[in-house]
Amino acid sequence: MIHEFPPDLEQQLQAQMATGRYRSEVDLIREALNALGQQSEDLAAVEAGLDDLNEGRVRSLTDVASEIRQKHGWSS
Repeated sequence: MIHEFPPDLEQQLQAQMATGRYRSEVDLIREALNALGQQSEDLAAVEAGLDDLNEGRVRSLTDVASEIRQKHGWSS
């Protein structure tokens, strides 16, 4: 399947291909889509964390550190 890209996208693709990092445009596009998927997952995690913060579902770092030290028998 042959795709034609708008000139600006074609220029970006060619610039990335010129780095030698990708074996093919398909590899480049696959990596870009994987990165976009990871970015979406990261953003969702940040949003969930902000929701937890706004709803008061948080613990202080001091409490968490104390729990970890106690669990592992580490002194303060």
